[in-house]
Amino acid sequence: MNKKEAWAILGILLVLALAAPAPAAAQEGGWFLGASAGKGQFRSTCTLYTGGTCDPDDTAYRVFGGFRPSPNMPIEVGYASAAEVFVDAVRVDSGVPVSFEATLKALDVSILPTYPFSERFAVFGRLGLYRSQLEVRGLGATVANESVHNTGFTFGAGLRIDLGSAVGVRAEWQRYDSVGGGSVGQADIDYVNLGLELRF
Repeated sequence: MNKKEAWAILGILLVLALAAPAPAAAQEGGWFLGASAGKGQFRSTCTLYTGGTCDPDDTAYRVFGGFRPSPNMPIEVGYASAAEVFVDAVRVDSGVPVSFEATLKALDVSILPTYPFSERFAVFGRLGLYRSQLEVRGLGATVANESVHNTGFTFGAGLRIDLGSAVGVRAEWQRYDSVGGGSVGQADIDYVNLGLELRF
């Protein structure tokens, strides 16, 4: 996906979000911000290597904020340090030993369609776009240091528990689809997290 296509899709999503009608009983939206922490994982990366060490999991965090043009269709912007992988093994396809660390950082914009099924509980989905930076640090002669940028889709689902009118707790699974490239290839990143949301 190139940048023009990504921004065109995002524009359509934002127009749909702004046009979505709110329920008659809850027409007012508002601003919100928050933070989350959990586990980030490079999915399937370790299947490319054998005969050594591959650790695809690491602690991850994300900060976010946004606006509710309607209560059940928030627009959210987030910044995540989403995952890290360490590899000291042999590539299956080439038989070449490699050693490197790779860290993902991403900026994303999403809409979060939300369905409250009780006074305090709501489920929500996520659909949006990300812009990522994958920093690769080679630890041997076969992998060079590099920084890979790309744009793609992010999506997910979660549960929100409202502790009051201004505070909520969120549990969420979020995926960054087809991140990275370059010498280490692409991978899907899963971010499973618990977060706190403050509303204004």
